[in-house]
Amino acid sequence: MKRHDPRSFEASSSQTAESNHRSLAAALILTFSILVVFVGLIWLSALRSSVDGVTTSSGARNAIVALGACFSLAVIIRSLDLWTPRWLPWFGVVVTVGFLAVAALLFQSGNLDTAFAFYGGFQVPRAGRLFSDTHGLLSWFSCGFCAEWEAQYGPGLRALYPLTGGQIGLSWLPFLGLLFALIALLTIYLLGRSSTGLGRWVIAASAVSPAWLLLVERANWDVPIFGAVVVGAVLVAMRPTLVSWAALAFGIWVLGTIKIYPFALGVVLLLALGIRRGWTVVGGFLLASGVFALANFNSLVQSGGLHSSPELLAYEAGATPAYGRVLLSRQLEGFIPNAMVTWVTVALLLAIVGLAAWWGWLGHTEGVGQHTRVRLAVLSLAGATAFLAKTLVLGFGFAYTGVALLFVVPAILLQPRLRSLRNGSMVALGMLVIVAVFGAYNVLLGTLAGFVVSGFGLGFGLRVVWGIMQDHWKTHNSAIANV
Repeated sequence: MKRHDPRSFEASSSQTAESNHRSLAAALILTFSILVVFVGLIWLSALRSSVDGVTTSSGARNAIVALGACFSLAVIIRSLDLWTPRWLPWFGVVVTVGFLAVAALLFQSGNLDTAFAFYGGFQVPRAGRLFSDTHGLLSWFSCGFCAEWEAQYGPGLRALYPLTGGQIGLSWLPFLGLLFALIALLTIYLLGRSSTGLGRWVIAASAVSPAWLLLVERANWDVPIFGAVVVGAVLVAMRPTLVSWAALAFGIWVLGTIKIYPFALGVVLLLALGIRRGWTVVGGFLLASGVFALANFNSLVQSGGLHSSPELLAYEAGATPAYGRVLLSRQLEGFIPNAMVTWVTVALLLAIVGLAAWWGWLGHTEGVGQHTRVRLAVLSLAGATAFLAKTLVLGFGFAYTGVALLFVVPAILLQPRLRSLRNGSMVALGMLVIVAVFGAYNVLLGTLAGFVVSGFGLGFGLRVVWGIMQDHWKTHNSAIANV
């Protein structure tokens, strides 16, 4: 029997580690380089359009400093040990409850000026009442569909009227508002529990971000979508059965009929291929989604056109935090010919997402159990696709879209007692998440940071999918060989 020399094995492992180190360094350098090119083009565009050669309107200078600071952490930091108290996942719950309680008290007491000042302190856009997004939808039900249908919602929302016996209306506002708040609290708690070390601190800090507070305060209908993903990720990781995956697929499909973009979250179902007959879950979802798309084609086109034209939405440039490809394209107009500006923007953003995905692919952690990998992959893929579906495909998303980026945070896994570039890159990723959820008022900074984080999440999740597919093929080939 041939004996393997331990020294040759150690040399091979060392070469592999060195190769991964070089690849990770290349991914980080190239990602930052494309960011510099994009910011530089917008900076030049802003300077060209200014009268005296001085402008701050583009936010380019702040963006390049913040992004540069984040990426420099990958070089400066090689290891990081943080004290993480056990109660930290509850911090987001306490902060969210406190914000809602104070806002409700101020509105109910009629202190609108104080309420708006309170909102301004957290950089949350003003609203005339608590749970205003759900209020707008319930008003549509109460008036018997008298107002024009809001195209950003899918036809599936209409099904609520007959399902509730025609009872749904404004009287449901307190109930739905509190229900959505409870779902949000469960979501941020589970995200905190699913994270470790630095990730838990990032989730805790994000609980006071404009993105998170806007989502919960408005009782936006992204809340049940995000909640379903987090709970679903935990369930399919704990019990990876055909029933649990089918339940997650059905939930995603139902939510897609209501707000359309959740159909993109079906990418997480690729992980179901790791179980027996998992292909039926993927096939069934694709069939059901295709039937819905064909039956409601005009509605889907109308919704896509609306999000590609943010002036048709309640968006005010410079006053409303948002993300989006369309908003970045507008900052390049005048410097790049109008016929090419969209294509240049898309090409640069795809390059950023692709290179960041390479970073995520290389950033996988060895020694993590299969169930943990599946849970992290579901969260990462869902967060990445949710953000990209709105900001890249449709082209626009309000600040609460940034909450999807928090789903990538559990993938921030540092290797303890080890000094490495990978650890530094994880610290950089955590800071990019913070910048994205807090920096949406600077559209350039928030959007670019969001694209990097979503790209990482996409690559991280697809690496797990690839591993599952490889195991499946090996098992299949072994079974054929034994026949």
